[in-house]
Amino acid sequence: MDWDKMNRVIVLGAGASHGSSFSSQVDHPLPLVRSFLDTMLRLQRETVFHDLIKELLQRFYPAFNSSRQRLRNTDFEAFFSLLAQDCESLSLWPTAIVGEDADQELVNELKFWLDGLEFSAKCQEELRSAPFGQAFQMLSSIRFYMLQGLIAKTLADCHQDKLCEYHSRLAEILRPGDTIISFNYDLVMDQTLQRLRPDLWTYADGYGIRFRMLFDLKGQSRLPKTTNTSSVLLLKPHGSCNWITTRPFGPRGFAKPTTMPLVCTGPTYYGGISRKPSDAGDGNQRMSDSPLRADFLGVDITPPILSKEVWLCGRHHQIIWQKALLALARANIVAFIGYSMPQADLQANWLFRTGHALSDAQIAIIVDPTPERSLARFQSIYGKDRTYVNRMAFGKWVSGIKG
Repeated sequence: MDWDKMNRVIVLGAGASHGSSFSSQVDHPLPLVRSFLDTMLRLQRETVFHDLIKELLQRFYPAFNSSRQRLRNTDFEAFFSLLAQDCESLSLWPTAIVGEDADQELVNELKFWLDGLEFSAKCQEELRSAPFGQAFQMLSSIRFYMLQGLIAKTLADCHQDKLCEYHSRLAEILRPGDTIISFNYDLVMDQTLQRLRPDLWTYADGYGIRFRMLFDLKGQSRLPKTTNTSSVLLLKPHGSCNWITTRPFGPRGFAKPTTMPLVCTGPTYYGGISRKPSDAGDGNQRMSDSPLRADFLGVDITPPILSKEVWLCGRHHQIIWQKALLALARANIVAFIGYSMPQADLQANWLFRTGHALSDAQIAIIVDPTPERSLARFQSIYGKDRTYVNRMAFGKWVSGIKG
């Protein structure tokens, strides 16, 4: 198998980031799905988010306790899916089901978050007379997006902008025309390409989409150039922690983003929700006393929920998935690093199955020291005779690859 002469697609899953070479140099390695809640709670131990996460866990999982073993047995995607369902369903609940005490507790918590987001007193007063279902839905939406931003902050705290020698080696052997498909929100591969291979990849167009604005490390903004400068693509179908998009907020809470990402912050993580500066103001003025409608800025990642298709509704999502499919259709070889082809991610399964169906001859390389649980899923797509398993860690495999 002549790796250097192949049309290549490299797929990065959470295992690639979790196994980074700097993991032993930081307090918390980049987490896998099963360890994300544990890591998030430990990093937020001294913040208001710690109690919020525990409260929500105890609501959805009554037998929950904060032991690390119990946390590791709590499905992160299922937890976020339940939060997402709150944002959609509970507007139908009548106040009578919940009771007046719970109603007041909800108003108090909602006021706490809206104070932090600088909603005016008049806006908050409107909530006191709003139906319970509407108020609960707004609160659920705020909780959901706060925790979504907390995902980015958790990854930033774990990564600490360190270079990984394995990702660096992968960057060294890339050549023009290669495509990386990363399902990771973190910036490990992104920062590696930016620092080591600026001849092949830039933030301006290396993601396969164009941003309305770019920021550098000094916070300086500039418009992206219209010329193509990246000959390698890093496609991130689930979004990235350095993409920022507008979050419209209205009576039903935060709307799903459908516009192109407003900003790419380059190698910098972005977490939380912040109010979008007014075009006419200095960015620090309080929101107007108009009805509960405003624009905020939030990290542009598809949340870790089981039904992701309803979130892949923006034009930029379509472009990324289309380019990923085109790259797979042209590929002779697809290398999966730290990716398990999860059955619950139907969109990703469709992507690889369709890409393989459109290709003439395609083989899959699975880089995983313990591939037993996922091997059958890969073989169901590529066949046993065209699925090659490397039972080794990412670092060992990539060090043996010739450019």
